[in-house]
Amino acid sequence: MVIEQLAARHESTPVVKDCDSLPAMAKLICDADFMTIMPHFAFVDEMARGEMVAVPIVDPIPSWTLAVVVSQRTMNTRASKAVARVMAELIAGMVEEGVWPARLRGEKINREPPA
Repeated sequence: MVIEQLAARHESTPVVKDCDSLPAMAKLICDADFMTIMPHFAFVDEMARGEMVAVPIVDPIPSWTLAVVVSQRTMNTRASKAVARVMAELIAGMVEEGVWPARLRGEKINREPPA
């Protein structure tokens, strides 16, 4: 949806490539003028070196619900819940440290200037 809206606003036709490798995506972005929609932290090293920039998506504002997806045949509820808990803790830590610019669901927006 975001890609189609971007293309419509700029009267262009999007070119879609399917790529499951972060290093390959980085090469396409840096060497072939491609773009991708990824979490900010996926290419933080490349951005620190000045090879890429992150442009925030602000219209529409993206919202994701993350889930642990498992096979019905091998579902282990306790293990799935443990993995989800660890993921939630890691993500919350990344948000708190500023590595993942996001707001956690239920988190209040601090409108007070920092002390």
